[in-house]
Amino acid sequence: MTLHRADAVRRLMRWARCSVANLLLGVALAVLVFDIFTVRPCVARIEQVIATAHPDERNPSAALQEMIHRAHGDRLEGLVARDAVLSSMRGGERMQTLPRVLTEAGVAMLLPWHLSEAQLETAYLASSFMGTGVRGFAAASARHLGTHLALVDLRQAAHLMAIAHAPSFSLQNPQRLGQRVLWLLSRPSSTGQP
Repeated sequence: MTLHRADAVRRLMRWARCSVANLLLGVALAVLVFDIFTVRPCVARIEQVIATAHPDERNPSAALQEMIHRAHGDRLEGLVARDAVLSSMRGGERMQTLPRVLTEAGVAMLLPWHLSEAQLETAYLASSFMGTGVRGFAAASARHLGTHLALVDLRQAAHLMAIAHAPSFSLQNPQRLGQRVLWLLSRPSSTGQP
């Protein structure tokens, strides 16, 4: 009787190992298929944005990099993924909210496999909507600050980040824009000091 029970336990353990292995294989296969058919086309679009980016967006100043990290921290992949997924929709095509959000999350998780942190920063700087007729931080710096992006200081970088957060609202409400700038400047830097 004990031998029969031990044999049953061995079979059950073997079945459990096979089930777990099949489950892991299925997840790995699903991630691979998602990567090939969803993430890589998004990466191709992002690489096109990077290729056409202004030189100041490809090599952002230390102040601008600092402000990106203060404003977005670890969420930069999500912002770039959202822009890539939304730009992948053709014409009037709309994706329902839940599938779009799940797609954006999946793309955001896999983007670091394909792009470096510097490439993600460049894609964010080059593709951000910065008000009517203005796309990218270099164009916004010229229009809203009257200076080249390479020359912005920390306060001006905070001003640009505040505009990027909500362009239409911020540009119509200078007081709210000023509050957002002060909030960004008060956030701790990536080195730990405000």
